[in-house]
Amino acid sequence: MQETRAKEASESSSESQESSSESQELESRKCENYTEPASANPPPQRRLVSLKTEQTIKGPKFTVLTYNILADKWNESDRKHKACPAAALEWNNRKHKLVSEIIAYNADIICLQEVEEEHYKKYFLNQFRNHGYDGRYLVKPSGNPKEGCATFFLRERFSCMEEIEVVYGNQEFCNLVGEKLYLTGHDPQSYDPKSHSKPTQKTLRRFRANNIALILLLSFDSSLICVANTHVLANKDLPDVKMWQAYCLLHKLEEISMEKGNDDMPMVICGDFNSFPRSAAHCLLVGNEIDQNHTHLEAGTKYRFDANKLKRRSIELSSAYSAYFEQGVSDCGDENDDVMKRWMNPETKEPVFTHYASDFQETLDYIFYTHNNLEVEKLLEVVDWDTVSQAEDKYIPSSGKEKEIHHSGWDPADISDLVDEWKKSDD
Repeated sequence: MQETRAKEASESSSESQESSSESQELESRKCENYTEPASANPPPQRRLVSLKTEQTIKGPKFTVLTYNILADKWNESDRKHKACPAAALEWNNRKHKLVSEIIAYNADIICLQEVEEEHYKKYFLNQFRNHGYDGRYLVKPSGNPKEGCATFFLRERFSCMEEIEVVYGNQEFCNLVGEKLYLTGHDPQSYDPKSHSKPTQKTLRRFRANNIALILLLSFDSSLICVANTHVLANKDLPDVKMWQAYCLLHKLEEISMEKGNDDMPMVICGDFNSFPRSAAHCLLVGNEIDQNHTHLEAGTKYRFDANKLKRRSIELSSAYSAYFEQGVSDCGDENDDVMKRWMNPETKEPVFTHYASDFQETLDYIFYTHNNLEVEKLLEVVDWDTVSQAEDKYIPSSGKEKEIHHSGWDPADISDLVDEWKKSDD
């Protein structure tokens, strides 16, 4: 009986290996035989829009780019890009186009999210070094695929003085969260946590997500500039956790500022925050204030966050794209303003979308900055909705009417390649 089972298992394993080999060979043939549709062209080149600037801030300029490049393993597993031909999703096709597009923007600092560890070590680091960049990387402490955040900076302009790793689910932040909660139904102003039981481990467990932030202190023009690169939790059912992760990042940045004895350190925060404009996370980042009745303050069914305990002390931030409304377009930028007028939301002061798929279009990706010592000079124009919603295979390969963004002609990713040019204040 045991011999029979062993034989059956061996035959089954052999058949499985043959099937897997045939499948891989078929995919390989698809990629080899894949030809770009004759009608498909790279999307129109996005232009930089110049803004009006104040003369109070004078100093050297630098540019920052952020881009969620879509981890290849997620691409294989979640099938969100099923409308795209398989060969166009193939990593060996996509990786070259990603680097080509990113390098074309000539950014001084590049923040990438969903970078697989193997891809960083074996491909991206060498590619960007060949273009004059140095890089730092932080992988999520757990999960499959092993992916994380990568930040690159031009060697001739910056030196990395310090690298700080932030894991939002670590014990430090889990201990901190309990201090910000109160029992639902109580008045947060008069709530005394000593009179009530502490939040249970079950309540706190929801905040143990392994999302991360990579913070670099870069030497630039004889001073320090702080650049944070983060990828916040994606789960749409946990907006309170997204908000908490944004708070943890701000808490850490304030801690760094205090340790360095520099309350006026220029800061730029880039990333995929997986949060809509006017979400609690967004409100916290740009306004330092959340309405106590905001639904995202509900931490499960028993607790709520006390909004007053989430206010930060010193860092004042603005969203880079809000400068389009705050500063206005310069005279020389008018000719590049047509797309911005149509696809910037005057109510949220953010792009109408930074992520486009056939069943989902929203703004999730941002660049924030300290507006007291940095000033936005230029913005990369937002993506034209018409380009991706009306073009029948003109710019992007797809089947039927389903569309996904495929940058550089083919590579699917969040369309979050946002580029901003700043002027830094003189110290």
